[in-house]
Amino acid sequence: MDSWIISLRIFQTFFFTFIPMLLGYLIINTWHKKEIDFAIKVSIIICFLEYLLSLNMSVSNILRSFVDTDYANTNSSLLESNTFPLLALGLFIYFCYYKKNIFFTVLSFVFVLITFKRVVMFTAIILFIISRLKLKDLRVSKICLLLSIFFILIISFSYFGVIEPQHILQSSRYLNIDLRAFSTNRTDRLAWLDASNFVSYGFGSSTDFMYKTFGGLALEMDIVALVVELGWISVVAFITCYLRFAKGNFYVFVAMTLLLLNSIFSSGMSSTFGWLIILVSMSSILVDSCDKKIGE
Repeated sequence: MDSWIISLRIFQTFFFTFIPMLLGYLIINTWHKKEIDFAIKVSIIICFLEYLLSLNMSVSNILRSFVDTDYANTNSSLLESNTFPLLALGLFIYFCYYKKNIFFTVLSFVFVLITFKRVVMFTAIILFIISRLKLKDLRVSKICLLLSIFFILIISFSYFGVIEPQHILQSSRYLNIDLRAFSTNRTDRLAWLDASNFVSYGFGSSTDFMYKTFGGLALEMDIVALVVELGWISVVAFITCYLRFAKGNFYVFVAMTLLLLNSIFSSGMSSTFGWLIILVSMSSILVDSCDKKIGE
């Protein structure tokens, strides 16, 4: 029975991570552009309304919370969401690039802001700036691709090294940063896993083990989880594949780079609907960018 439960949860993790790729591929290759555009517009309306309903607050209280939020500590906001940020960002990626409808562009940006995830908000601001520049449609060079892969790997390796249980106290003193607070206590979970009898049994195994052992908790650091479960080769492959996918358009490439950097410090790669919107938005932009180059 236990092995069945293990297999089911690992299958679930695999499914949540890879089904957006399959669905995104099918949508881009079988839907017309107008159908995709309509679906994205319907998605933002449904998601935004669902987010507002999930708050269970009156409009006046929502506005008051938005105004009163301490932007230096967005964790204190009643509007903060763990479910909707990637959805909001995926929708913003699409509308910010195309800018065909000012209403949806503004709505997608507001959606990003009120979910109060600082990394997502920062990503949206960077993408807005890039969307105003002519270089947004440039194809990323091989050198830039390799340097970006190397940069993300160095950040990943360094962060994993300093938060390892045997290094974190010394690293915090040396860097003069409370790494435990910086990670919002996620480093504690790595320490619990390290002190347990955990032995990896595949992709998603750390989540499966921790859910059963520590009452539904997980590492909530995607790159760290990959290292623990599959080793550094899997991290190299993961980062390389995602960046190679995005290299056809500078705007998309920057978005993917920032998402991968975020995955070092937090979770979200198994956010099925969020990544479906992200990949469909990116794929649509990549196809249009390629068509522009062919037409020139």
